[in-house]
Amino acid sequence: MKKIISTAIFYVCYCATILSNPASLDTSFNHNGSTTNFFGSYTINQAQTLKVKNNGKILTAGYSGDNGVLVQYNNDGTLDHLFNASKTPGYIIVNTGTQTALYDLKLQDDNKIIVVGYTTKNNMDYALIIRYNFDGSIDTSFNSGNPIVAPFGNNSQLYGVAVQTDGKIVVSGWASYAGLTNALVARYTTNGTLDTTFNTIGYTTTLIGTVFTKARAIAVQNDNKIVIAGQAEIDSVQQFIVLRYLENGILDTTSFNSSDTNPGSIYPLSNYLSSTAHGLALQRDQKIIAVGSTNQDLPGFDNQSYTIVRINTDGTLDDSFNADDTPGFILSDAGLQASSATVQSNGQIITCGFNYSNNYLAIIARYNNDGSIDPTFNFVINDLQSNTLSNAIAIQADGKIVVSGTVSTHYSA
Repeated sequence: MKKIISTAIFYVCYCATILSNPASLDTSFNHNGSTTNFFGSYTINQAQTLKVKNNGKILTAGYSGDNGVLVQYNNDGTLDHLFNASKTPGYIIVNTGTQTALYDLKLQDDNKIIVVGYTTKNNMDYALIIRYNFDGSIDTSFNSGNPIVAPFGNNSQLYGVAVQTDGKIVVSGWASYAGLTNALVARYTTNGTLDTTFNTIGYTTTLIGTVFTKARAIAVQNDNKIVIAGQAEIDSVQQFIVLRYLENGILDTTSFNSSDTNPGSIYPLSNYLSSTAHGLALQRDQKIIAVGSTNQDLPGFDNQSYTIVRINTDGTLDDSFNADDTPGFILSDAGLQASSATVQSNGQIITCGFNYSNNYLAIIARYNNDGSIDPTFNFVINDLQSNTLSNAIAIQADGKIVVSGTVSTHYSA
C-alpha cells in the first residue's frame, strides 16, 4: 500500500534574481531548479547548512540517519564526483559515535572546509569539529587528522563556526554543567588546538537567567569581536538573545548594550510570549541581522511569527529598521520561522525559513535595507514535495540564491 512518511532529504534549490520574474526557480540547475539525494539506506536525511565555494561548487552538511554527512554539488546541481573521489564520490559520511550530526560549515580562505556538530558516545554528547581539504580528503595538519571530540561539561553540541581574520576558528553551541545548559564559545588555533589566549582556557560559557542559554549561530566582526545568537530562559520566558564577546573571550559589557541591566547581551523581543534566534548575518557596516521565530501573545506553533531583528554595533535595536511598524524588528505572518539570512552586496537582506498550511512550505523573502519588503522579489513557496523546509541560504557570485533544507517524499510498502 502507499504510505507517506516525513522523510527529510537533501535538496538544493536555485533562485534567479536576474530574471524578469525574480525568485523564479533556475531550471538550468539539475533541469528543474532543485536536486534531492538520499545517502545510505536511511529515510531521514537533513541539510542543515550551506556554503558556496569560489568556483561555484556548493557544499551542504547535515545528517543521514545516525551519521553526519558533507555533500558537494557542481554548479549544475549534479553531485561532484571529484569530491572525496577515492571513497564515496560526491559526499562524506561522518560516523564518530553512536550518533553524529553536522550543523554548520565554514570555508577558509584556502578553501579548507571546517564542519561542526556533535557526536554521541556512551550516552553523552560531545562537541565535534573536523577539517577537510578542498577535495574532501581529511586535513592532517588539523589535530593530526583526527576529529576533535571535545567533552565540554557533561554534554555539549556545536551549532555554529566562523573564522577570524587571523585564521583562528571560533565555534558556538552549548555545554551542560551541573544540570544547567550554558552557551559555549570556544576558539581553536589553525592547527586544531584550543587557543588559551581566549579566556585563558580556550573557551567560555555563559548562563543568562537560571535555566538554560544556547547559542545557535556565530559571526565574527571585522574587529574580531564575536557575536552569537540563540535562546535563553529568563524569568520563566524563553527569549531570543544576541551576545557579543571581545577577542580575548570576555563578554563585551563596555561597548555592547552597556547601559542595559545585562550588558554584553540584548533580548530584543522580551515583551513577547517566547522567541528564539536561529541565524546570524553581518552587514558591511557591521550591524547585526538575527533571524528566528516569535510567539507574540499565544502559545503554540500556529501562532509563531517569522522574525528578523537588526541590532546596531553598540548592541541597541536599530530603530531605523522597520521604523514605521515595530522599530528594530519585523514579525511577519508570512512564515513561522526564519532559519537563515544573508546580505546582498547592495545591502538587501535575504532570509529563508518555512510556513505551515496543511503542509510545510519553504519560503524565501527579500527585505530592503530599511526593513521594508522588496516588492520586486516574490516570496517563494517552494512546494516541490508534500513538505518542504529551508534551513540555509547563500548567494553565488552571479547573484543567484542557493537554498538547502529538507523535503518529504512518498514511498510504497
